[in-house]
Formats: sequence, structure tokens, C-alpha cells
Amino acid sequence: FHSLLPPENVSYKRTDTRIRNRFVSRDMYIKEAHQLWDHQSTFYPMLTDEIRDKLIGSPSDNSVTKGAVFYQKPLRSQKYKVGKCSFESNKSRCSISSPIYQDLLAFKWINTIKKDGRSLSQEERDKIHFFFMRNVKFNFREIKEFINVKSAQFNKKNEDIIYGSKLNCQLSDESIFGLDWFAMTLTEREDVWHALYFFNNRELLENHARQKWGLGDYASQKIAEVLVDKGTPQSVRKLLKIFYIF
Repeated sequence: FHSLLPPENVSYKRTDTRIRNRFVSRDMYIKEAHQLWDHQSTFYPMLTDEIRDKLIGSPSDNSVTKGAVFYQKPLRSQKYKVGKCSFESNKSRCSISSPIYQDLLAFKWINTIKKDGRSLSQEERDKIHFFFMRNVKFNFREIKEFINVKSAQFNKKNEDIIYGSKLNCQLSDESIFGLDWFAMTLTEREDVWHALYFFNNRELLENHARQKWGLGDYASQKIAEVLVDKGTPQSVRKLLKIFYIF
């Protein structure tokens, strides 16, 4: 901020750089603390890197829990605010990103598709479900091309935009699980989702991915970047499994 001030005895001239209404971010304090430590450690040998790590954290550590000075306590869990199921009023709702709910979203949309006034065949449903899970956003024309049906009449417009399953699309990427993701059982996929949902430490998540799922270093780094939607639908997981059967 000092650099924004005009030189001494020089009048201020208006520029595009804002002078007022600025704020000091947490990263600025951390950066300043490390610069001070680097400079002072040349005069005081007792200011070792070990003490630095304990007080202000390592310069390469971007965690909010690093060092005693800049330790940031995790926020209180907001799980108690999750609404109750519309059908079982004593049960909390599940998560939108859970694998079983993502499957139900896909089939719910697929059930609305009519081909020549009739429902789709099981083979066509399976193909569209696979396409839904492998893409984040697409239009209906892509669906018709994927199932190789062009002459039939559908109750959807070619330009209709559909949002697929972002979670399944990311996890089935070749850099993580690839198509092996769809060969897993529902329980196995839910175990992966639970880890992504509850781990709040990237390094621990990467180690878990290597040990639990046998992923390499690159795949472990990529899976740690997967973002999980923590919104909630109106039903509980137990009820969704019953719907899933039908």
C-alpha cells in the first residue's frame, strides 16, 4: 500500500488504481511474516526453519492450519441445518452429488424421452445413461448421434441443453479411474464419493487415493481437485435406493 502513495512533496494525481476502500488479506500478512523471518534470521541464528514451521508455517505450505500464528480453526459443521426428507420426516436428506442420486437424476430425465411416441428400448436407455454420466453439458442432437438414431421423431428439440453428471464425468476421466469407474459397484463408488466429500486435507486425500484405490501420483493429484456438490435433494439415501430398483 505504501507504493500507492505519491513521493514526498509531490501532489497526488488521479490514476486508475484505487487508493481507498482496500483491505489487507491473510496472504499479505503471511508473506510479510516470511520476509521478516528471512531477513532477521541472518542476524539471529536461533531463528531456524524448524521454529519457523511451528510459528508461521513453511513457505511452501498453503494450508490454512499451518503455524501457530496463522492457524485457522475449521468452521463449525453445518450438517445440523440439513433439511428433513419429504417422505421420512425423521431422516436427514442425502447429498445431490451422491452416486445413487446422480443415477436417479439420469434415469429421471431419460424416462421423459419419447421416440416415435413410445418409450426407449433398454439398450437405448443404457447408452443414453452412459452418455449422461460421461458429459457435463450437451445438447439433444449429440444424444441422437451417439445412439445412431436420426430419422425417428423425439419429443425433445435438438438444441435442448442438458446438464449431465459432473462428478461421474470427472472421476471417469482417463487421468483418474477411466471407464473402470463404471465397472465399480455402487458401494465402491460411494466409498470414493465419501472420501471426496469428507476429506478436508488435500495431502491426506492424495495418500488415501494411493493406498486405498491404488492410484498413481498424477491420478491422486487429479482426484484431489474434484469438486463435490454438497447440496441436498428432498429425499434420504435409503428411500432413493428403493426408487433406484424401479
